Amino acid sequence: MQTNKGRQGGCVCLLADRSKRCCFLAYHSWKTKLVVRSSMAAETLAFGEDFDEAPTACHNLFVLLGRHIPIFMVTNSLR
Repeated sequence: MQTNKGRQGGCVCLLADRSKRCCFLAYHSWKTKLVVRSSMAAETLAFGEDFDEAPTACHNLFVLLGRHIPIFMVTNSLR
């Protein structure tokens, strides 16, 4: 029996202002569909999946707030 050696991916989405106040918007976690050999590869895979959702989030915030909200994405890739 072979075990899945895939990695766990996840995303936390926060809305913040210049005074460093923030509001939690969304969180999700999933097992990656691909088997990767490093933490860096897993982080890159998760980053790519979340990057696909960023334009939708930006558009929804524009519709709700009536102005463009920039999106900043970061990863915590550890070696």
